[in-house]
Amino acid sequence: MSELTEDLIRRKAEHHDGLLSDLEEISLHQCELVRIRVIGSLCRKLRILYLQNNVIPKIEGLSHMKDLEYLNLALNNVSKIEGLDECEFLNKLDLTVNFVDLDELRASCEHMAGLRSLRDLYMTGNPCTDWKGFRPYVLAKVPQLERLDGDDVTRSERIRAVQQLPQLEAELATLASARAESKAAEARAAEAERAAKAAARAAASGAAAASGDGDVEDDDEDGSSPWCPEERVKIAKEVAKQKAEDEKKHDHLRAPERDYAKEHRERLAEVRRREEEEARLGERVRARNEAKLEFTLDDEDGQGNVVLVLQLPRFLDSSLIDVDAHPGHVSIVARGKVFRMAWPDEVVVAEGKATRSSTTGALTLTMPKARKSRHAMRLAKEEAARAAEAAEQERLRRLEEAGRRRKLDVPEKLADAMLESAGAPAGLDWANIVDDSTRRRAGLASDADDAVLPSAEPAAAAASGAGGGSGEPASRVRGGKGERLAAAAGAGQGRKARGMGSAFGLGPGSVRRPKKERKTKVSGLIQELTGLDAELLAE
Repeated sequence: MSELTEDLIRRKAEHHDGLLSDLEEISLHQCELVRIRVIGSLCRKLRILYLQNNVIPKIEGLSHMKDLEYLNLALNNVSKIEGLDECEFLNKLDLTVNFVDLDELRASCEHMAGLRSLRDLYMTGNPCTDWKGFRPYVLAKVPQLERLDGDDVTRSERIRAVQQLPQLEAELATLASARAESKAAEARAAEAERAAKAAARAAASGAAAASGDGDVEDDDEDGSSPWCPEERVKIAKEVAKQKAEDEKKHDHLRAPERDYAKEHRERLAEVRRREEEEARLGERVRARNEAKLEFTLDDEDGQGNVVLVLQLPRFLDSSLIDVDAHPGHVSIVARGKVFRMAWPDEVVVAEGKATRSSTTGALTLTMPKARKSRHAMRLAKEEAARAAEAAEQERLRRLEEAGRRRKLDVPEKLADAMLESAGAPAGLDWANIVDDSTRRRAGLASDADDAVLPSAEPAAAAASGAGGGSGEPASRVRGGKGERLAAAAGAGQGRKARGMGSAFGLGPGSVRRPKKERKTKVSGLIQELTGLDAELLAE
């Protein structure tokens, strides 16, 4: 008889390297278990659980196993179906040859009715199956079942079971009360029988002791004992006792358990003592590989290091590995076996490192050389130059992005300033400027073409004064030809003035700024741009 412990579960999970957190299937049959415990909290991802052929009296300890799909509890001492509320995905339940009787059948069916994923149920060999109404009663109470004791459930069968349910419940109530009274009477009779046998055994033992006949044989086992959970527990104890005796008989044939940690310590002390003695005598270091381990040695990894990779067993505990590195050689003791070899160059032990792979178990020693080769130095310089170049490119890229953001609005400001210096009004759409000839070619001439700049009026007045005070323009005094020349000259000045005015948005009465002021503002903008470039270069 044994308890379900974490150590037992790990031993039974050897196929999963003893890992329990993501274990999905485990078999714990024929372990003489008397109770379900700890497995629900240790194996929460379990999907298939085999617990058949034990002496488990109660279903418990499965509260955290929400992913459980198949539970096998055949050949146990279960008398009531319970403890499965948290098993949301339980699809198959095997309770073959247990002790679920009529007095617990109703409670068991009500419990299974809450298991919405349950589709397959095996109850063969339980006392309740002797009742003729067992199958229709279970089908009516557990409507989600699709198979019962290996037989498929048909629709017509389920309908008939639901129709018979009231009659079956009344019949079951009568049978359950009678069965409960019978169990109580049997328990009292069994207790009285045990007491009588114990008294008779004590009297026989006293008589045998008085007469000196020795021990009295226990002959109360005549095969008439009823089949009950207590009887199964008794048989299980006898089987466990017999198994222990058999193991004891074969103990002398079993190999003794080894203390690997102790053996490693003793072997390590011996090896180190011998190496110290050889070093004191000045003997040359000899290469050794007692375990015939595979290894690779790289005398130059491009960084000025010597790299040794030793293939150790994957499951070898790191506490059984000892590394003793020297400038000229290295000595490794792994589980009592020595691996020793000389370095191709002198190394700096204080700057070396040792690592071990968690997947392959390989041991890697990386030792920098005391004198790095020219090749290693050249590689190191090239690597440093590449790193510096990459850093410089990144810095320039960041400066370019910063300059692009800060210069984003400079062209528009410069264009506005140049238009303002030319006398254009603020807010002018300088991107859509066209001259008069373009407008005339496009057929877009407006009334502004006939306007005369203010400067043309004084010229007209002067011409009228020169006409001899008669109040008529000079061109008219001179005759038709002079009139045509003056009109042509006036028209030419008007077109030139209108062309510049329309180009810069000037109209009648517009005033141009002084040339010096315009030049000063443009120069200020250019100086601002020059200062911005200098600032970016400084960054």
